[in-house]
Amino acid sequence: MALLLLLLLLVPALVWLLVPGPAGASPLVAYTLPRHLWGAMRDGRRRSHYALAHATINVIEERAGNSLRLSSLADEDGFVLVGLRDAPLALNAARDALGRLQGNEPQLVVRLRSGFTLVAGQAIALGTSLIALVLVPRLVPIGILLGLGLATWLARPASRLLQRTLLAGADVDGLHVARAQAEAGMHPLALLLPGYGRVKVFVTRQQPSSRPTRRYRAY
Repeated sequence: MALLLLLLLLVPALVWLLVPGPAGASPLVAYTLPRHLWGAMRDGRRRSHYALAHATINVIEERAGNSLRLSSLADEDGFVLVGLRDAPLALNAARDALGRLQGNEPQLVVRLRSGFTLVAGQAIALGTSLIALVLVPRLVPIGILLGLGLATWLARPASRLLQRTLLAGADVDGLHVARAQAEAGMHPLALLLPGYGRVKVFVTRQQPSSRPTRRYRAY
């Protein structure tokens, strides 16, 4: 049991060091992100918001290059772009990304430097380590090293497959990007990192009209 707990604590942190995950993420993300993404993928609204968040970052990077270190976090109201202070840029990019997703560009949701890549790497490394623990406990250190090696090699392809499966099919029809609001001053990291910022993008879903169709009598 002690060895199992050690694996559950040690392996996610090592993967966080080796596998490129969300830009600017703290080490705590290695432990909190899997549960967050699991909940988000079971919620159709948050899954749609994650698809739009990834597409928005890809649009921003198409325009500004990869110099910005951006990551995202989706919730029920929309999503937060971490590492950005320019709310008008976020709003314009989000609306452009939504139009392109609705215009059949599903590949726009795939972003390799994201939490999906980190979680995929953790699953590969932990799975390999646990197999070694069950089969040959004495070889657990070798299992950990093998798992980390496989994670660095396979995390990106696995992440791409996950995002194509889970996000590319998200329902973005009816979504509307309402507004964007900078939140740089509301986070303690803004005081420590001069370039740090957060922009919240609010997304709504337009409901189809429930009014019955009015029928007219022919004369």
